[in-house]
Order: sequence, then C-alpha cells, then structure tokens
Amino acid sequence: MVKKISMDMTVADLDLPTRAYNALLKSNINTVSDLVQATEAELLRTPNFGRKSLQGVEKELRRYGLKLGMTNISHRSPYNSLKIQFDRLEKRIDGLSDRITNNVANHEKLVRLHNEVARAVINLEDRKPGGVMPPQIGVSLRDQFAMAALPAIVTNHGVQTSELAAKIAYEVADAMLAAREVE
Repeated sequence: MVKKISMDMTVADLDLPTRAYNALLKSNINTVSDLVQATEAELLRTPNFGRKSLQGVEKELRRYGLKLGMTNISHRSPYNSLKIQFDRLEKRIDGLSDRITNNVANHEKLVRLHNEVARAVINLEDRKPGGVMPPQIGVSLRDQFAMAALPAIVTNHGVQTSELAAKIAYEVADAMLAAREVE
C-alpha cells in the first residue's frame, strides 16, 4: 500500500538515514519536491552522499510511490516554500539567541566576580603596613592575583571542586593582569 505524501513536506519528515538527510540539506534539497526532481547522478555528486545513502533515499521514496528524477510533478506554491525557509531560519535565530543570552550572562558573572576580587585585593592592601602588599618571593603576580581571588570564588559562588575554583581564579587573575596593562 502506497502512503500519501505532500510535495511540500520537508525531507526532515521522511525516515531517512542521518547522513543522507544532512547531505541533502547541505545541497539545498529541503522538500520532497526538491528530492524527487534530483537525479541519482546529482545526489551521488553530493559530498558525504554515497551508494548506501542513495539506497536509503530510494527505499523511503518507494514507500510513497515516488522515485528520483521525476519531472512531471505539481509545483508547490511559493508561499509554502517561503514558509519552510522562514520556519528553518526562525529556529536558527532562536538557537543563536539562546547562545547569545548565555554568553551575556556568563560575561556579567565574570564582571561581578572581577569586581569582588578587586574589592578583596583592596581590602588586603588596606590591612598591610603602608597599604601595600609585600611581594611574595618566588610567586608570580598572576599567582598572587589568583590566590587573592580564590576565597571570594569559594565563598560567594559555592564552587564545589578545587580544580574549578583554581580555573576560575586564574581566569580572574588573567583579567586583572590584562586590566593593568590597559591602564
């Protein structure tokens, strides 16, 4: 029994092997209409699309009574084609928006952490005679900054592992060194 299918249906709605599906998208074959109009030779020239992918596509098309290289098909409406493109772009924009939001949130956390560490360093400097921290022999300025940042990181951010705390402390130390170079 042959199933009914719309030529406007996207290739994502077909039961295709993942490799074949990805190769079709990269070749701008987005709908069933696009797919059935392609020839076997055209598909085999597509990067990452081999005989096994071709067999999977042909098998899936047979389920719907279709085959490659069809030329007498009813063309889809321009509205449907644009809607498919719009939906795909909208999904990509949503994904990018989420990534940007996460990056902004991480940047804001790093700025707050940098400010907390700067306040901690100032507090330490105020406690030393003459208001200046004595240099520590054999310890780099980066290490000193990281050590100064560590208590604030552990207490204020609830960092669970020492490796993560050290990593964050050195990121803050690097930011502080970069800020000093700018001044």
